[in-house]
Amino acid sequence: IRSDSGEEEEEIPDERLYDLMGEVRWFGRTYESDEVHYFNWTNSGFEFSFTGTGAKATLHSSNPGGSNTAYLVVYVDGVKTQTITMSFAKKDVVLAENLSNEKHTIKVVKRTNGRSSTAGVSRLWLTEGSKERAPQANCRRMLAIGDSITVGYGTLADSSTSAWSTATEDGTITYAALAAEYFGAENNTIAISGRGIVGNTDGTTTLLMPEIVEWLDYNNRVAFNHEDYQPDVIVINLGTNDASSSCSWMTSDAFKQGCLSFLKQIRSDYPEAAIIYAYGAMTTKWSTEIEACVNELATAGDDSIYYLPLSTISSSEKALGHPNAAGHAARATVLIDKIKEVTGWTEGAGHFYDEATVKTPATCTTDGEMV
Repeated sequence: IRSDSGEEEEEIPDERLYDLMGEVRWFGRTYESDEVHYFNWTNSGFEFSFTGTGAKATLHSSNPGGSNTAYLVVYVDGVKTQTITMSFAKKDVVLAENLSNEKHTIKVVKRTNGRSSTAGVSRLWLTEGSKERAPQANCRRMLAIGDSITVGYGTLADSSTSAWSTATEDGTITYAALAAEYFGAENNTIAISGRGIVGNTDGTTTLLMPEIVEWLDYNNRVAFNHEDYQPDVIVINLGTNDASSSCSWMTSDAFKQGCLSFLKQIRSDYPEAAIIYAYGAMTTKWSTEIEACVNELATAGDDSIYYLPLSTISSSEKALGHPNAAGHAARATVLIDKIKEVTGWTEGAGHFYDEATVKTPATCTTDGEMV
């Protein structure tokens, strides 16, 4: 087997090569195509555990180099160790090396948006060591639905940055991602820059978020099975693009009707979740309509839907017209307080069961007991 560069790929013994579907935990909406497992949405990715000193992966990207390059963040035992710049179509990449020869967990997260470029893995293996059981998912689940704010547009930029690129985009430090981190919650992000509920930032009315949230992926537009991920908390931040000057044709009634329909759609997809509509970081246009929609549904009997006004970013909290890292951090505090109020959650991960323990071994003639 040869790589894109023409070099022969390393032969990996089965005991060090991971089964991507059975021995790796995936998070976010992911899928497999042509033997590559893709994780394209912001904050999606995978994690795995092993006892040993290092690991590698064969990574793939659809848009290597330039302003649309994908970036991955690697965590080893919960500590950020490197950022991988996907300036290649296919490459073997070291995820970790020279670790102590003990149990470790590696987590790989796509920090950039799902429209600019894909990210995938076709092989994952240990350079030395033995595989362990895949890590369990967090018992708390969040879903962030939004636009460029939620994907982290400009989070790494500053006042001197004049042009957008994925190099200044980090969805792992947005207000919703920081709130999920605070509570130790799984964080799924479904967000696309420039998209709205009724109109997009360029004034178009196709490929709107009510359609996109139903897809498995922006690059794989089949219906997502919502039973595969039922969140405890949903954070919505949409309307900023509907408020753009290109959507001057949009009336208050048109936006309100679209917003109300969208909220009913989300409630149908996720009947048990607490829905928090957080809005106002970049504009307050449509805030009255959004709050009215939330109140209408609450009055009609939905007792788990809330409106959370966000203060508009100041000049020191702004980069490329969007919240910078400081702007997101400030609004994360407000969101955290609201989540505490509606869920009763406290800081730190919730409890979940680890692997079962055999209390009494089974024999050929008697059953055992496992707890």
